[in-house]
Order: sequence, then C-alpha cells, then structure tokens
Amino acid sequence: MELVFGGTILSLLPDDRVPNSLTMLQKTLFSAMELVINMMREVEVQEKAVDIVQEEASRGGLDIMVKVDDLKRMLAHAKDANDMHAGEVFGEKAILATEARELQSRLLNLSDERDKSLAILNK
Repeated sequence: MELVFGGTILSLLPDDRVPNSLTMLQKTLFSAMELVINMMREVEVQEKAVDIVQEEASRGGLDIMVKVDDLKRMLAHAKDANDMHAGEVFGEKAILATEARELQSRLLNLSDERDKSLAILNK
C-alpha cells in the first residue's frame, strides 16, 4: 500500500522502510516549516521597510510644509518692506515735485527780472 504526500510516495509496508518513510515525512515537514518561517521573517523585514519609508515620507511632507510656511513668512515680510519703500518713494516724489514747482517759479521770476533789467538797459 502507498500513500502520496506532497508529491512524495510513501510506502505503508510493515518492513523497515516505514520508519524511513516517517523520517522522510518529518524532513519534508521540517523543510516546509523552515520555508514558512523564512517567509514570515521576510514579510516582517518588508513590513519594517514599509514603515520606515512611510515615516520618511511623512517627515518629508512635514519638511515641505515647514518650508512652505517659511516662504510664506518671507513673502509677507518682503511685501511689507516693499510697501514701506513704495511709501518712501511716493513721499520723496511729492517732495521733489514741490521743489520742481518752486524752482520753476524762481526761474520764471528770474526770467522776468532779467527781461525788466534788459528793458531798463535798453532805454
């Protein structure tokens, strides 16, 4: 009589081959258990690798958000500084426009005085 187990044909004879068959069965079972244990270890290693990658991705995303916040603050500071400079430029422009009008008025007065002086000299 024969028994097929996992592709192995085991003889169920009452002679000395029966302990041999049991030994082979034990070896096959032990080998299969080792294979399962090794697969489980590999799965654990891969799960740890996934955890590490997920943690790094999370940290990377957090780093990006921190950088975005820094850039937003820098942009707000630059905008405030730009607005302040624009106000200064506007004020200086107004002062220069007033000075230009005053100089133009003085020039007209000097021109009038010159014309009067030339008229007096021509008489």
